[in-house]
Amino acid sequence: MIKSVNLILKRNRDILENLNPSKETKVSGSKLMASGFNFNYHTHRYINHKGSNCTFCYDNGYLRLPNDEYLLIKDNAT
Repeated sequence: MIKSVNLILKRNRDILENLNPSKETKVSGSKLMASGFNFNYHTHRYINHKGSNCTFCYDNGYLRLPNDEYLLIKDNAT
């Protein structure tokens, strides 16, 4: 069970990394899903200074925006 969850988390992280070359990129939710991203799995959440909920898969994350868009972000601590 742990191995399969870790594989999903790693795949999610890799998808976020590959779609986010500039460390802050907007993409559609449909593009994430078409890439195989699974929104049900993440490692942690973070509330930023504006009070927005950011969801992470290890060091790569996203912030949900209106109209099925997501801002992909990279954790600066890594």
